[in-house]
Amino acid sequence: MTFRSVSRLIACGCLVLASAACHRKEPVQSPPLGEAERQQFISTLELAAWRQPGSWPQFAHDPLHTGRTDVDLGSSDLQLKWQFRPTTRVWAYRKGYAVWSPPVAGTVDGRALVIAGHYDRVVYAVDGRTGEKVWTFRPGALVFASPALGRIAGRPVVFLAASNRSIYAVDATSGEKRWVFETLPWTFTQTQSVMSSPTLVRDGEQTTLIVGVWNADRSAARNLQSGELVVLDAADGTLRWRQRIAS
Repeated sequence: MTFRSVSRLIACGCLVLASAACHRKEPVQSPPLGEAERQQFISTLELAAWRQPGSWPQFAHDPLHTGRTDVDLGSSDLQLKWQFRPTTRVWAYRKGYAVWSPPVAGTVDGRALVIAGHYDRVVYAVDGRTGEKVWTFRPGALVFASPALGRIAGRPVVFLAASNRSIYAVDATSGEKRWVFETLPWTFTQTQSVMSSPTLVRDGEQTTLIVGVWNADRSAARNLQSGELVVLDAADGTLRWRQRIAS
């Protein structure tokens, strides 16, 4: 390829880009938010099941997923206070997998806790002040999705969505299982499920748990690939409704 042909290619590329820019459509303007909608973003924990100021109770902080919280760190000069290493075992790592899930943080019975799932298929609750392990929960599967903290009937509960097709409610003080909901019965031809981070929404006295789920079964008879929205009663794991949204 000669210099002249390369120059022509570059020139053509510039013309195409310029043409695309000239014909670019203006973005559609969204209608202004009403007063009720603006108030939701001002009071981001209004619909949350964990309303503790300064906490981070679920993915992106709150049911609206605003990703912000009002915390005064006192200084922008942050120093390492502790490190937590759950195990010294060397695991075979699968490329692209996260080692930790996004954590949640809140004060549970007077103790600051940081809760996250690890690559070793264990969920850890760590003391936020000392870095010491408080409890563990073993779902027997990877938990890549962020947990969610909620106060249900006066008790602190953490909700987990694991890759074994199951959603768990665990006592946030002790790490004991309260209930489990299996999104699809087990078969030996199933693959790992993909779970969204649970979202907790409180409506009056009721608290709803919302999880996006993708399940697949490689059976020749079933050949299932299904994406669903699963909505549960956070108190006891009862299914309220589920809606298939992709396949």
